[in-house]
Amino acid sequence: PLHVHRNEDEVFHILEGRIRFLVDGRERIAGAGETVLAPKGLPHTYRVESPNGARTLTFTRGSDFETMVRKASRPAERPDLPPLAAPTPQ
Repeated sequence: PLHVHRNEDEVFHILEGRIRFLVDGRERIAGAGETVLAPKGLPHTYRVESPNGARTLTFTRGSDFETMVRKASRPAERPDLPPLAAPTPQ
């Protein structure tokens, strides 16, 4: 979903595949070997375009992104993946 990081720049380095990025209203498709910057304060989102998925090296630069991820995450309830199902409104 379209979102904004107030304190961190987010950097995506594409390892495999193609990803469509929208950063501050500008669209770009990036492929393996390319890097995309989503500066702090600018709305951004992305979607994998390649049929076999994509792999990225993603990192943030700036404030305290790790704390937000920890607060928004919870440990897995089981060591395996849940069964595939349609998303729920929650």
